[in-house]
Amino acid sequence: MTTREQQRIRALWALSVAMLLAIFWLHRRAERQDASRADDARGAQQEAVAAANAAAPATSGAMPVLQDAGSGARRTRIARAGGNGSVVLTARDAAALAALRRALVAAGLRELGSIEALRMLRVGGDADALARLLAQLPDEIRAEEDRVVWLPEQNVTGWTGYAGVPFRDKLLLAMNIDRERSDRGDGVLIALLDTPLLAHASLDGANISSYDLFELGVDGAYAGHGTAVASLLIGQTAELAGIASSASLLSLPVMSGEGVGSAFQVAEAIFAAVAAGADVISMSLGTYDDSAALRAAVAYASEHGVVLIAAAGNDGLAQVTYPAAYEQVVAVAAVDARWTHAGFSNSGDAVDIAAPGVGIDAAGSDGVGNEAFSGTSAAVPCVSGALACVLADEPGLSAQDAMALLLAYSNDNGAAGADALYGEGVLAYDRVVERDQSGIYDAAAAGHAAQYADATAGFLPIQVSAQNRGTESLPQLLLTVVLAGRETVFTFTDVQPGQVVSDVVSVDLEVIQGGQTLILDSTVSTPGVEDSKPGNETRRTVIAMPAPADTAGD
Repeated sequence: MTTREQQRIRALWALSVAMLLAIFWLHRRAERQDASRADDARGAQQEAVAAANAAAPATSGAMPVLQDAGSGARRTRIARAGGNGSVVLTARDAAALAALRRALVAAGLRELGSIEALRMLRVGGDADALARLLAQLPDEIRAEEDRVVWLPEQNVTGWTGYAGVPFRDKLLLAMNIDRERSDRGDGVLIALLDTPLLAHASLDGANISSYDLFELGVDGAYAGHGTAVASLLIGQTAELAGIASSASLLSLPVMSGEGVGSAFQVAEAIFAAVAAGADVISMSLGTYDDSAALRAAVAYASEHGVVLIAAAGNDGLAQVTYPAAYEQVVAVAAVDARWTHAGFSNSGDAVDIAAPGVGIDAAGSDGVGNEAFSGTSAAVPCVSGALACVLADEPGLSAQDAMALLLAYSNDNGAAGADALYGEGVLAYDRVVERDQSGIYDAAAAGHAAQYADATAGFLPIQVSAQNRGTESLPQLLLTVVLAGRETVFTFTDVQPGQVVSDVVSVDLEVIQGGQTLILDSTVSTPGVEDSKPGNETRRTVIAMPAPADTAGD
């Protein structure tokens, strides 16, 4: 007998003992109930034990682990939501899943949802009964609390963000999307996981289908959230023209009007979106808690070629929320109309791209008008809509290849290269469209990044950068920087398309520590070459000393 076989036998024996203990407790409970019910319960439990013993998993790492209350942020969210009091249980195979279901019925517990492909059940019921059942589970069968998911708190209508310049009705213009084209996103299916859609004039005539998987409360402060997102995606009116107005939208409501949902329900909806043939799944929602069900659903969708796009979060933290934090999901941060990082937007290594997210005209709650919509919730449909446009433009591309193009041709900002504020850069649909066109010369003042963590000897280094956003190489690029009245010129040669070049200037820390602010101006020029796209040659940033905990600068 091999070591693996011995381990499996020991695991099966341990599971048998544990399940027998569970049966004993359930049997004693049944004795205090009606006799006929007791007989039925004992029979169901005995059958469940036999099947579970036969199908017990050989390893303990195959199932999610029950976790504790978690972070303060999470506790705050659960307090807001009131918690959902449910757990997620996973079966090793179909036989074990069927046995688990019979056992739950016998224990008087409710099946609240299921993902058959993962053999996962969401279970709820009497809290004491559920707790006793969980206590009897052996280590080989593990459970996970169903996570509370919410809509970003600062994403409210009318809010324009910290020192942010709103986009208002200039979103398509800013994104270089031709509103006169009637085929934007044609043939692409976008699955929207959000609140239920409300009637609104901007959605009249749009290609929308809805699949209500769950019973959700519609009323609440966030009731119009999904409708606002939908208007940015597929709006049909002149006032609210959607980025991908000809795309098809599958509404899969997962959030109540109070802005609260369940990670397991989001996972269920992801599976439904894949089954429906969605090309893109757009999720303006999040949680700071990892979820085995959500993680597995994301992996499943990605394996099936679907692109998942989600909000980084609006708490101004150096932490990205789930599902955006998963590697297979495109995490979207927000910028204002100056293409500057929005102060509310979360940051971190998981950020993939930044997009417009401050003061964008979107569907209002009155069913007719529009309101300013802000947050990473607004930034997500910008990326989802742009992706749909690329897919419509180039139907031979897979959704994942199209998304790779949007990342590769994003506009560098902040620190040179990928960074925690902007990810790969700021969304630039036009660069994807024009990538094969010759004769485009476009030098841009790309970014300023104060390196607070690297300040030494009384000086603060500030990285300044430029980018060739055209399709032709630049024989020479001059980057002129003016800081505290001092001009410095950096010269770069043979700058290739897409390339980012950078250098460093320094400022005396005593100046800004004394409460003063300094103006940093950058200007790019290309001697001997006429810039094809004027308008991005200059950049201005105010340099100030942040609070001690803040190490990001722009």
